[in-house]
Amino acid sequence: MTPDPSENRLVLRKLLPATREEVFDAWLDPVGMREWMTPGTGTSATAEIDPRVGGKFRIVMHHPERDYDHRGEYRVIDRPSKLVFTWISEGTEQRESLVTIELHERGRETELVLMHEKLPNAVSVERHTGGWAGILEKIGARFRK
Repeated sequence: MTPDPSENRLVLRKLLPATREEVFDAWLDPVGMREWMTPGTGTSATAEIDPRVGGKFRIVMHHPERDYDHRGEYRVIDRPSKLVFTWISEGTEQRESLVTIELHERGRETELVLMHEKLPNAVSVERHTGGWAGILEKIGARFRK
């Protein structure tokens, strides 16, 4: 994990026991996201996805205390290597930030590199680092089943 509060961005890496195609497709699967797009105490997520460049998405993460709403637009969809989308939520102060997912073959596994840029401040970088780390743990568990 590499948070960089001075640049209001973070970079996370995770080795996953799956092909690049499987990992890429998981990021565009609203049904599968119910299980893994849930950081921390999240119990499930609801996702609406229009998986095309310019298409929009909405993800609601359900936590015991309340729901957290996220939305954005796909900027790059390059299966199976790269996905870029905007990310707007309470955690970004309703400002547009940018998430890039890159997938690299590592033998029989895939290295996922997630970069989240244009976050509003260091507190947001710290919170998103924890959130994304939890999400990457859960997507990893999905492929270990």
